[in-house]
Amino acid sequence: MKKFLALAALIVVLVFLIGGNTTPAAAQSGATFKLTLIHTSENHGRWEPEKVGEALLGGIARRATLVKKLRAEIPNTLLLDSGDISQGTLYFRQYKMTEARDFYNLLGYDAVALGNHEGDLGPKTLADNFLTGAKFDVLNANVDFSSSPDLVGKIKPAVVKTVGIEISATGTFGGEKIGIFGMVTDDITINSNLGRTLKVKDAVQTAKDMVADFQKQGVNKIILLSHRGFDFDRDLVSKVNGIDVIVSGHTATLQGDATKLDKALGAPAWPYPLSFNTPNGGRTIIVHDYQFGYLLGRADLTFDANGDVINWGGHPINVDKNVEEDAAIAAKVAELGKPMEAIRKAVVAKSSVDLVGDRNNVRFSETNLGDLVADSMLWATRDDKTQVAITNGGGIRISIKAGDITQEQVLTLLPFGNFLVQLDITGADVLAALENGVSQAHDKSLSGGRFSQVAGIKFTADLSKPVGQRVTDVQIGNAATGFKPLDKTATYRIVTIDFMQTGGDGYTAFAKGKNVSGLVMTNDEAFADYLKANPVVSPKVEGRVNLINVPAAQGTATAVPPTAPPAPPATATAVPPTRVPAPTATPAPPPPPPASDNTLLIIVVVVVIAAGAYFLFGRNRA
Repeated sequence: MKKFLALAALIVVLVFLIGGNTTPAAAQSGATFKLTLIHTSENHGRWEPEKVGEALLGGIARRATLVKKLRAEIPNTLLLDSGDISQGTLYFRQYKMTEARDFYNLLGYDAVALGNHEGDLGPKTLADNFLTGAKFDVLNANVDFSSSPDLVGKIKPAVVKTVGIEISATGTFGGEKIGIFGMVTDDITINSNLGRTLKVKDAVQTAKDMVADFQKQGVNKIILLSHRGFDFDRDLVSKVNGIDVIVSGHTATLQGDATKLDKALGAPAWPYPLSFNTPNGGRTIIVHDYQFGYLLGRADLTFDANGDVINWGGHPINVDKNVEEDAAIAAKVAELGKPMEAIRKAVVAKSSVDLVGDRNNVRFSETNLGDLVADSMLWATRDDKTQVAITNGGGIRISIKAGDITQEQVLTLLPFGNFLVQLDITGADVLAALENGVSQAHDKSLSGGRFSQVAGIKFTADLSKPVGQRVTDVQIGNAATGFKPLDKTATYRIVTIDFMQTGGDGYTAFAKGKNVSGLVMTNDEAFADYLKANPVVSPKVEGRVNLINVPAAQGTATAVPPTAPPAPPATATAVPPTRVPAPTATPAPPPPPPASDNTLLIIVVVVVIAAGAYFLFGRNRA
């Protein structure tokens, strides 16, 4: 009976000590809370290191090593990704996103945003191969998925993560609540294959609603995983209060200090991290870690008791030869790569010139590689008497150096497996399609993939004119047979890709097409066959797309910064930190909390438990 009474008393003491402490540690003591965000974006299936200039950068096995190291050194971390994880390499073609899910499970990601390229293979494949079995949360709040049975209930708008020690009884002991939500580009219905009927919500209102919802839950530290682009994120900050950090994606924006980044990456567009004022005078930090896993973002944040960021630092880490590969992850990469070894080595053709397919060119102007891809589409469908080929610059994913062109490069260049589709449309609809193609050519910050790469046609576009009134002097034909002016009332047989034929990238004019056929050959197959028939190529830019009055200072996702710090944008005001952090490669853990913090309470609990155990049981064994 005495033992029972003593045990009951012990339980009462523990409940008092644990249960009575119901508010987060930082809020109770007025102490600050330190959190490090480890983040990635735009991986696009780059699981192996890649040659960039003279450097060999990236690789998921090196990333795993860095993640483990940071987690071991820093008490409070979150591992996050802002989308476009898998698509872009042979791994995507072979494993259709299951490899991305498995790698991210192995690294222990906490949450990722839905990117537009997560939908390239349609909603069912996304659900079956990526969402199912994922041990991390996939987030999106600005898309209504109710019209997609495959996705309903499988993508969360938001999640609350507890970072720090937590012991649940009648309340919470330690641990800080972090609210995380995701958003994607407004044009997700036309730049992915998730479905044209999805409803996209207003981004600003969605963000305000999410902040309000978190605040109702008592969560005052809020992170947005944004796959909307750096400039759109800056604009959002100027309109929405309460978001502490935006982990940006979609535009492959390079932030950081050039002296700390591998020189192969070029000059950063912005410092890292970057702080902007919100409408009410608050603060939002924006970070972007570029692309392809070449860097690992690391943002060190300090929050006050109100959940406001009062100090920030950190820097993207080079994922280079100085980072040892995690053996288990490297073995997994090697295992998955075995079925593709023969494909990698097969030489399809040779090019005597560099083939230009980088995003800052192929999405905003005619390039020799864009011409070559369009030529292959026209050639592959010549028996169907196609006259014009129109494809999207965003579907061309890499440049190729002069020399051998391998099958691996072909599949990496055109990774989506899009089928060729032939259809009849009027000259007026051809004109409308070209207008759509150049509608974003005036501003590289828009980063759209709709720019028209063409064959069998040439035209002029005046970028000083309003969108929809730019295209003139459209002519149908080729250099061998001559050109004739476009007749708006005539019917033309064109070839495009299935993604665009159903309205993708804004090509709604193609949906009006008649006599639709095709869907038996993919664009990468057509390109490979064309190269085999023309084993040595040396394409030149032919003036098929003549842009005039191009703005002298176009926006760019990776612009070279001026010698002075970048001027604050009109949409949001950049502000300096309250004190300049001193980030290092491996910063020391934060100092121990004051005696009033939860650490002291943990010690007291342990002492009480030990004393009770000794009193109840130890003396009988003596």
